[in-house]
Amino acid sequence: MMLFGRNKKKEVKNEAYTLQQMNEFFQQMSGEISNDKLNSATYYACMDIRCKSLAKLPLKLYKETEKGKEKANDFYLYDLIKERPNPYMSMHDFLYAVEFQKLEYGNAYIAMVVEKGKIQELYPLESSKVRIWVDDAGIIGKSNAIWYEYTNKLGQSIKFRHSEIAHLKNFSKDGITGIPIKKYLAEVIENEQYGNTFLNNHFKNGLSGGAVLNYTSDLKDERVTHLREKFEKMTSGIKNAGRIMPVPIGFKLEPFNISLVDSEFFKMQGLTVRHIANAFGVKLFQLNDLERSTYGNVETQNIAYYSDTLQNTITQAEQEFDYKFLTKDHRKKGYFFKFNVDSILRSDFKTRMEGYALAIQNAIYSPADCREKEDMIFIEGSDKLVCNGNMIQLNQAGKQYQKGGEE
Repeated sequence: MMLFGRNKKKEVKNEAYTLQQMNEFFQQMSGEISNDKLNSATYYACMDIRCKSLAKLPLKLYKETEKGKEKANDFYLYDLIKERPNPYMSMHDFLYAVEFQKLEYGNAYIAMVVEKGKIQELYPLESSKVRIWVDDAGIIGKSNAIWYEYTNKLGQSIKFRHSEIAHLKNFSKDGITGIPIKKYLAEVIENEQYGNTFLNNHFKNGLSGGAVLNYTSDLKDERVTHLREKFEKMTSGIKNAGRIMPVPIGFKLEPFNISLVDSEFFKMQGLTVRHIANAFGVKLFQLNDLERSTYGNVETQNIAYYSDTLQNTITQAEQEFDYKFLTKDHRKKGYFFKFNVDSILRSDFKTRMEGYALAIQNAIYSPADCREKEDMIFIEGSDKLVCNGNMIQLNQAGKQYQKGGEE
């Protein structure tokens, strides 16, 4: 898992960088993001929902033992993923940026800074400046078939082996590269932008539409242009809304207004919102569209959002992190990454308490397990499993009524 090295057998030359040099390099990374599609309010809202959904989930490192799953508090990567993956980002900001890059550009790349065989820091690369090289001719060899090349504003180029980059993909058809959502939504988003521009101009004109100016004389083009500009100045704009406008003798002004309702403008806008939300896998209630939502089914829709949309993102990230951040020996020892999704699936207080009561009574959870889920302190002796003493094994049912049976 070396970040940079030298391959003496092959004619591939890579410079070796120290941790300090890498810090200086990443400080020069450009953080500019293309804003052409972010002008769409729905696109931005869906993007923000998807990024926050992943960023707010705690990423945990566990180890599978004979007693079951345990937190790997003593593993060197535990603090890195719990607190700060690098000096400049919290884990929330790191995951938010990674998910944003994946959705906006189709690919998210995470570079690993490694010293003495251990990952020291993790950095998300700007996806628009990364190129993927595939050695489909087998010149370099199977172990180095895919390379990543990053180029910053200064023209500095760094090559990464596939084992040095954690790569998350969106809409991938070949399993190697991803496709951004906006590629499929280009026309839909443009329609929304045109609609917003039309509505803005409608308000700027004082909610008035166009008009036809009738006149009897024959006017030159210059005079017609002058009259049009004069009448537009008197009629358009919020300040002229509702005011009386004088019309000279021989002229007749006949306004015509396009009804936004009759033209189904808002219905078409709603359809555009649904198209964008569907592409992101975002539920309409998350966009404050509660037309088909009730108090009772919002929780169900939230669970559906997790299972239909977010679960795939989480599974992809967990599998990639397991393979890239952990060595083969670590995986054999039972180490693995897992997101805590309790914050998404967390129900109301009454439902949680009823669920905990059933779990404790049936020896599924101990009281300590339930207290931990509610962020309560540990109480001595609460980690013991308890169950209803009146319950018996199925094959023993009825024997107590037999003559001579055990009491």
